[in-house]
Amino acid sequence: MDEHLKNQQAIDPLDFIAQCPAGMANLGVVSFEDRPDQLEITIYVREDTSRINALDNPDVELRSTNMLVDGVYIAPLLVRIGKEKQENIFEMWLNFFASEKKIRLLGEQDRIVLSFVGDSRKVERKIKVKNSWRDYFEQLYKVCSVQQKWSMKEFDRAKQEMYAKYPAIMDLWQGIGDIG
Repeated sequence: MDEHLKNQQAIDPLDFIAQCPAGMANLGVVSFEDRPDQLEITIYVREDTSRINALDNPDVELRSTNMLVDGVYIAPLLVRIGKEKQENIFEMWLNFFASEKKIRLLGEQDRIVLSFVGDSRKVERKIKVKNSWRDYFEQLYKVCSVQQKWSMKEFDRAKQEMYAKYPAIMDLWQGIGDIG
């Protein structure tokens, strides 16, 4: 397992992604800029500052699905920023029992803020996009909230089965329509 991923749960999501190499993404729960009493999900994207600066109103596409593997629902989240190329697709995974609040928020909010973390290790740019995952996560929350709890070990095993079926990010990106 990537050393950065081992410590993900122990630190703030922004601090975590700032320590990662370019090409990684992570979800964070933050206060709305214009409504500090309300929470929303942001996607922290760690990328080289030069790539962030080169983004000129990029096309953004969000894909996700859930798959039931041995009683475990797994949900890969993929974000494409720019052209459909491997280096423009960012991958995250949600485990309902470790991410219940995030799944609930994703099922409620109208937008998702992409927060780009550059070479400075700080947020250098933000892009707001329509939350096309909203209905999906609203439904996923209802389905998972009545399931028997699974362990992180069971979740990791189910995720490895997904990786065996879709070994490359482009395989998973193209296969998501086939999974869901």
